[in-house]
Amino acid sequence: MKLPTCRQRRALHWGNRLPALPTVPLCCSTHRLVRARLLAQEPGNAERLARLRAGLVVPDDYATGYRVFGLYALTRVPFALGVERLEAERRRVFASSADLPHGDAGRLRLSPASRPAPHLVTPQALRAMFARQPGDALRRPLPTAAQLELLFEQFAPAYDIGVRSSADLPGALVWRNGARGDSALGLEVDSSRPLVYRQIAYTRYGPHSLLQLVYTLWFPQRPAQVGSVIDLLAGNLDGLVWRVTLAPDGTPLVYDSMHPCGCSHMFFPTAAARSRPPPVAGEEWAFSPRALPAIGAADRLLLRIAPDTHYLEGVQVLAADQGTPFDWSDYDVLRSLPTPDQQSRSAFDQDGFVPGTDRAEAWLFWPMGIARAGSMRQWGRHATAFVGRRHFDDARLLEQRFEFDPAHFRD
Repeated sequence: MKLPTCRQRRALHWGNRLPALPTVPLCCSTHRLVRARLLAQEPGNAERLARLRAGLVVPDDYATGYRVFGLYALTRVPFALGVERLEAERRRVFASSADLPHGDAGRLRLSPASRPAPHLVTPQALRAMFARQPGDALRRPLPTAAQLELLFEQFAPAYDIGVRSSADLPGALVWRNGARGDSALGLEVDSSRPLVYRQIAYTRYGPHSLLQLVYTLWFPQRPAQVGSVIDLLAGNLDGLVWRVTLAPDGTPLVYDSMHPCGCSHMFFPTAAARSRPPPVAGEEWAFSPRALPAIGAADRLLLRIAPDTHYLEGVQVLAADQGTPFDWSDYDVLRSLPTPDQQSRSAFDQDGFVPGTDRAEAWLFWPMGIARAGSMRQWGRHATAFVGRRHFDDARLLEQRFEFDPAHFRD
């Protein structure tokens, strides 16, 4: 019997809710000893294992106490109405985005520096690639480094960004000294070169573990609205997260996006996904401003991003790459960024927040149960619904909201 590693057991039990930890290598003799002791303690008693599973509780990122003291049962009503108005506005924006100019003056077009040869990413080639991938104890696909590079390049979006100020120029997160040169460190975005952070994740669909490709773009700030006395949403750092979920044959099933604070979570299903109705009316479930067509091996999705707010306001299919090439970085480097004094420090604090990114909206939205609403967060800490409960990295998030075409799950 091959036992899963500690990290794999955490992913199985906690549904990827906890941030990844560095693996501690064990020698073979130690691993055998640990396995023997675990087997001795788990004699295969089905009733006992059933009780253990029934007692598992996944801690979420909602503060129940906030909802109790904020009279959530009552205050959720005006919040739900506000969400409905925002979603209606988003639909109008997406409906009109096809008629808006792209790549003109005042906009920045970014594309990946390279892409695979078309014959390497045809549906037949992707199906063959995934069929050859070994799986682990959780049946997760494990692409090689070369295969991951190919997938990241093939499914990466291009960006069409409205630029009104330096706040709209994306780049790398860096630690820098305070404005007066004092010892206080602050996170900033180095916009001298466009950079996209990438990582893989997994979601569950029935017995299948599906590979996800995640792309994160960071902006220096969300500036205050011109003429506003106070902008509840303004603050240091902003960004956009784009995720691609692949079927076992390498076909994109659904795309979704959010800001790094967890807000503006939107779904973009393909023809291979059919929406499931929400179990409870009035909750934020799976807002989809539009569906997306199947894209060919030479196509790429273009994300249109608004200036200042960095809202996603349109998704189109590009026939060819255009614009300034951007660089890649692994998302995990944010756990240990170099500081000016030659040390290193995580971009996230011990609670998973990015320091210095608090928003005034937290004082208004706390009855919905989200601590420090609007603050930028570490992967694995994103509550994405004010009305209801929803997490971006929930292992069953997509399974609950979509039914996928079984043709893409056949061996």
